[in-house]
Amino acid sequence: MTATRPDNSHAGRDRGQVTAELAMGLPSLVAVVFLLLWMISAVAAQTRCAEAARLGARAAARGETPADTRTWALRAAPAGAVVEINRDGDGGAGAVQVRVAVAVRAGGAGSLAPAVTVSAVAVAAVEDPPRAGGS
Repeated sequence: MTATRPDNSHAGRDRGQVTAELAMGLPSLVAVVFLLLWMISAVAAQTRCAEAARLGARAAARGETPADTRTWALRAAPAGAVVEINRDGDGGAGAVQVRVAVAVRAGGAGSLAPAVTVSAVAVAAVEDPPRAGGS
């Protein structure tokens, strides 16, 4: 029995095929990784906006001034966030609503990816001020 080698006459045509596939696939992989990182940063910003809105609503419900409420919210919010405070009622009983929004841009990509605005809203019932005289 004699062993024969396979015919390698077609091997020359396949030369460089892996390089071409890699050249096409690598930019796609980079784009997918970039998109995933951008989405993760948007989710993180939205989570921080939710926490900031909650803190702001809680501060406003306790009777803090609008400036102090905004300060509380901005401490927890991502950089560049905008805080809106709306009160129901006539300053007494009612509710307060705090909305925190921020534009999330793709870091380092310039204008390749659009900015997305994420926001969160929190509502809290206005607390009665403490009564003089205890209980």
